[in-house]
Amino acid sequence: MSKQETLHNPHDTFFKKLMSDPQNVRDFISGFLPSEIANNIDLDTIKHKDREQLTKKNRRLHLDLAITCKLSGKDAEIYIIFEHKSMLDKLTLVQILTYCAALWEHNILNEKRPPVPVIPVVFYHGKDKFDLPNRFGNYFAVDESLKGYMVDFGYALFNTADFAEDEIAQKSYNNLYLGASLMALKRIFDSLPEMEITLRHILQLDATKRLRIFEYLVTSKDVKSEELYHAPFDVRYIETKDAVADDYIDTVVQPDIVVVCDPKKLDDRGCIGSPDLIIEILSPSTSRMDMTVKFELYQHFGVKEYWIVHPKDQTVLVFKHLESGLYGVPERYCAEDAISVALLGDLVIDLMRVFS
Repeated sequence: MSKQETLHNPHDTFFKKLMSDPQNVRDFISGFLPSEIANNIDLDTIKHKDREQLTKKNRRLHLDLAITCKLSGKDAEIYIIFEHKSMLDKLTLVQILTYCAALWEHNILNEKRPPVPVIPVVFYHGKDKFDLPNRFGNYFAVDESLKGYMVDFGYALFNTADFAEDEIAQKSYNNLYLGASLMALKRIFDSLPEMEITLRHILQLDATKRLRIFEYLVTSKDVKSEELYHAPFDVRYIETKDAVADDYIDTVVQPDIVVVCDPKKLDDRGCIGSPDLIIEILSPSTSRMDMTVKFELYQHFGVKEYWIVHPKDQTVLVFKHLESGLYGVPERYCAEDAISVALLGDLVIDLMRVFS
């Protein structure tokens, strides 16, 4: 998918990337779909179905995800199609019917076999209450005697509004990336303060997976300028009291991670004055600078907490600014520890997950 499509359809892009991993699909089915579905399919046989075969003849067909698998203990094949929705769409069930018809047409005309059974799944994380009928036949106000002649089907609904973050984490089992991604989809239309639990889970992931979710947040969320910034992020220090113009800037640094609690310090370039928390990640080329020059700089300008992360040793040194104007003896944490971040409420960072 192109960069332009990613920017225009970030929810769809993120969902498809998430579910492009068969393990994520297996864990999602096991944890979140009805047990009569999860218990009756062989999860080890799951394969993604080529959507291009279905869409090249019909450009209006936008099937999000289709997988094929075997029924448990049988050689019979079944399809599961996923329709992802980030907003309420009255045509959802009609679209599902269209996808099923395209699949069955492909079975009959191209593969020369009977239609394969299809289980539709609607994945919804929109702001509005999901109020579509749970069966297609419910659209038709006809006598009971005629309903047997009407087109009808049901579907499995996954609505993020039905699950709290702790329940998502529990049902995702050990798949931390799936759980954090589902939380991000759940909270994508909320403010950052409301995403506190979600952000806590995202921060437990390794750098690559963390970046994937943050990329989604940045490209899809209406993030205010005082809430989230991209690199490069300048921290500009001034010695002249009350001066804010760049002409008065004495020192500029670009830390690895910055937390600024006062939005008045932020502008379109970064932060003027001291952040509340700075984290530097050591590398052979930067360790001397981080341990000496930046240490003295952050201490001088009153950064409340300065963290130095040593990836090779899997340790974190936490320096806290004292009333004396100096940093105290550092608190040393290793991979088995967890760090409570007092500046950010009850946020706790599990270093075992950070360094894994």
